[in-house]
Amino acid sequence: TGFLGPRDKRIYLVLRGFLGSNAMILLYYAVQQMPLADATVIMFSNPVFTSILAWIFLKEKCTIWDCLFTVFTFTGVILIARPPFLFGEHLSGIEDNYTNHVKGTVAAFGGDKINTCLTPLLC
Repeated sequence: TGFLGPRDKRIYLVLRGFLGSNAMILLYYAVQQMPLADATVIMFSNPVFTSILAWIFLKEKCTIWDCLFTVFTFTGVILIARPPFLFGEHLSGIEDNYTNHVKGTVAAFGGDKINTCLTPLLC
């Protein structure tokens, strides 16, 4: 196939590389903006979104257990993000202001979802 891949698939390879590198940048930014444990928990929530996309696009079977664990994962991500409307304005464990924590949460969530959801579509 050559070093650059098949001629008709090169644009997909470039897009996949671009999205993958942006996902890695967002993940490192998340680790920089929030505690490592919080960023890691959010980053490793991707199997849930993979199963949701498989259910929507591939018509995979979704059991009650899948739905239950999806709710658990969303709840965990929300609790890790520590929104002020649930936890109040003064949060322990967040050294800087809450804005950096939110930026890190969005970066971890977005970077991981780019890598999980969009990259396989370009294969």
